[in-house]
Amino acid sequence: MGIKHWRIAGLVAVLGAPLFVIGCTFVALEPEGERVEVAESAEQVEECQRVGRTRVTTAERVAFILRRDTAIEDDLDRLARNSGADLGGDTVVRESEIEEGRATYGVYDCGR
Repeated sequence: MGIKHWRIAGLVAVLGAPLFVIGCTFVALEPEGERVEVAESAEQVEECQRVGRTRVTTAERVAFILRRDTAIEDDLDRLARNSGADLGGDTVVRESEIEEGRATYGVYDCGR
């Protein structure tokens, strides 16, 4: 490879790295959080015991680049599952819209 090819490869790597990062999730699911499910709607937890509420936050931007909505939602769900386990729940359900990388989840014990 000539010098020109190395410069192009370097430029692609530098410009492509932020695009890769904006799609990544940054939150690890703790072992306790693995046992907590995310319900799609409040109807799914009607027969469950409410044990609390958690408000979780994740990075909406990496540097100056806005992250994908799905990556933000995945991070928030993982954070809520981890927090739900800490509160003694086995199910969480989002109770608010995602706004600026934040959302509120209800935490429930559904006896699973």
